[in-house]
Amino acid sequence: MLSKLKIKCYYQQNGCPDILNYEALKQHEINCDYEIKKCRGCNTNFIKRDIIEHENICGFIKIRCQQCGVTYERHTEHGKLDCLLNRQIQLEEKVEQLQQENKLLREKNEFILQKLKDRFGIQPPK
Repeated sequence: MLSKLKIKCYYQQNGCPDILNYEALKQHEINCDYEIKKCRGCNTNFIKRDIIEHENICGFIKIRCQQCGVTYERHTEHGKLDCLLNRQIQLEEKVEQLQQENKLLREKNEFILQKLKDRFGIQPPK
């Protein structure tokens, strides 16, 4: 009985023209192009079929720069100079980290060497 019932899509008020059998309604509404979606950038409501096109141009969508890894909003300027400056900062941080690791390894080596000298009675050459 319900299977013969024709029902308008829940998203009719958004423009969906479909009238479906009761059995098909739930699956249709899950995939309906007229469902309202919020833009990930500006939080404006769009129907699902338009959201991808909008998000491709929305200035508030966050983008991750492939060169330097910085995340920025599309409407802001992020040019080659920004990338170079960000990359320089990243490299300086990496150098600092490697220097710290190197210092710890040198200290560890000196400690091990001293233990070996003490154990085997080795004196440094004069």
